[in-house]
Amino acid sequence: MAILLFLPTLLLSACGAGDPTSSSPAPGVGGERDTTSPVVTISSPTTSSTYTTSSSTLSLAGSATDNAAVTQVSWTNSAGGSGTASGTSAWSISSIALQAGTNLLTVTARDAAGNTATDTLTVTFNLTDTTPPVVLTTSPVNAATNISTGVAITATFNEAMSAASINTGTFTVSGVSGNVTTTGVTATFTPSSALASSTTYTATLVGGASGVKDLAGNALVSSFTWSFTTSAPLACGSANILCVDDTAGATQEYATIQAAVDVAAAGDTVLVYDGVYRGFVASRSGTSSNRIVIKANGSSALINSTNSRNEGITLSRASYVTVEGFTITGMPGYGLATHDASSTTPMRGLIVRNNTVQNSGSSNIYLSQVADSIIEGNTASGSVASHGIYLANGGSDNTVLRANRCHNNGKNGIHFNGDIREGGDGLHSGITVENNILYNNTDNGVDADGVQDSVFRNNLMYGNGRNALRLFQIDSAQGPKNIKVMNNTLLVPAGGGWAIKFTQDLGGHTFFNNILLSDNSSTGSISMPNTNFVSNYNALVGRLSLNSEATIVSLAVWQAAGFDANSFTTTPSALFVSTVTPDYRLKSGAPAINTGSPSLNGILAPLVDILGAVRPQGIAHDLGAYESF
Repeated sequence: MAILLFLPTLLLSACGAGDPTSSSPAPGVGGERDTTSPVVTISSPTTSSTYTTSSSTLSLAGSATDNAAVTQVSWTNSAGGSGTASGTSAWSISSIALQAGTNLLTVTARDAAGNTATDTLTVTFNLTDTTPPVVLTTSPVNAATNISTGVAITATFNEAMSAASINTGTFTVSGVSGNVTTTGVTATFTPSSALASSTTYTATLVGGASGVKDLAGNALVSSFTWSFTTSAPLACGSANILCVDDTAGATQEYATIQAAVDVAAAGDTVLVYDGVYRGFVASRSGTSSNRIVIKANGSSALINSTNSRNEGITLSRASYVTVEGFTITGMPGYGLATHDASSTTPMRGLIVRNNTVQNSGSSNIYLSQVADSIIEGNTASGSVASHGIYLANGGSDNTVLRANRCHNNGKNGIHFNGDIREGGDGLHSGITVENNILYNNTDNGVDADGVQDSVFRNNLMYGNGRNALRLFQIDSAQGPKNIKVMNNTLLVPAGGGWAIKFTQDLGGHTFFNNILLSDNSSTGSISMPNTNFVSNYNALVGRLSLNSEATIVSLAVWQAAGFDANSFTTTPSALFVSTVTPDYRLKSGAPAINTGSPSLNGILAPLVDILGAVRPQGIAHDLGAYESF
């Protein structure tokens, strides 16, 4: 009986030993469960939390303690690499490989119970600059001809230059006096007066110890020279110059622009002097080698009354025509428009450059069925009921929209519509949208129906009422596909929508090096209907969607889904010089500096920024439209 009474006691004691279905932590002092974490400290090369070096490797040393014993000390580098230290209570790590920029080194001590503790050191690896600067490009280019006599001569380097070293003694133009300025990577020689016509000039950047230098004091290895020849004077009376002036005199070969345009042939220039004019319709084409150029001779050629089509300037089925330098204001319909081509035989080779088109009843610049063309440097503002620039209908492929400024328009800054109802493939393909500034438009910065296989880079969009970059399908044949979006600054105000929003999507996109912020707490950085895209190296707010906003998730959840592993959240005040002025250049210390990538998914980042500054200026590409110097 004693044995029978004793057995239950033994069983009860066994049950009290722990749950057999789970493993118990290793015992600590006295056999109790050990919950005490070790302590680990980095003491070399510094006891501070940050360290800067110009060496590509770094060794660490320190100590670790525990109430029982430290069993292992290991390390990781946020920029890549990991390993195990030598020793435990006194540990050391030799020759950790560093990457240029920020390296977060984390040292972890572990005890026998699995308790861990960490210490970190943020290491900045600055490459020592001993490389001489190089001239990348010049304007004019070497051996250029027919250069304007009012040209400013510029040189662009591969890195930021010392302004003190570039002056009228080290940057010269033969026989010309002037002044020299240097901003970042660009040095500019501005002549004191107009250059002589039909004259060859040689520009020189002095090399060597007494020549031009970069910010680190490295000199251009040898002097760099290039030459260019100015144009013959545009002379009224010349065979290919048709002069228009609304005031009688030597420059009035034609009193109206329409009269000159009606007789212009391939190779002719219609030169319009300052004055006030009625609009015109151009229906003659040039050729790829002999364009028809219709340009303002000064800065005050104003069109403020309509042509025969109730517009300011109309190009009717005309290819290889340039329209440059006009101010068009207050048209009841379109300000500047193209018509009468088709989606299968579009107009080609148009250049619409440096025009100011404002306060039109409909779109300020309307381009229907225009392919292989350049739309650049225009200001399109104040459309009463429509868009700043509108690229319309199938056939409008392989066109560049560059450095335009579209603001305060009744609908969108730039609008695309492939419109399958007008024939052709109902799509826009091969479009490049770069270096544009789009702001304070009623709807979207860019509104794109049926754009595919196209690039959006170095654009600044802010203050638009809805979204910054909006791609979709309504009238076109298909929705967005294979879109590359890089180095844009896309900002959405309170009450607006998303920085990037795609719907009716076919995927294949790449987004990187962008600043994508929204001040609306109900929206965010990226809204997509699927996961068929690649996104990384972006500055974001922590609100994103993979199901067209059915749910909005944090950056951590987004990253867990496989996106933006190297992206981060931030605010406008942390990034920009001023959001009041506004000035959306990156301020000193902004987290978007040196945190971009030269490429992603086989797509290269832009080689220059919105102002033409070479990328990168620092150890890595910056995010957004502006590269920091």
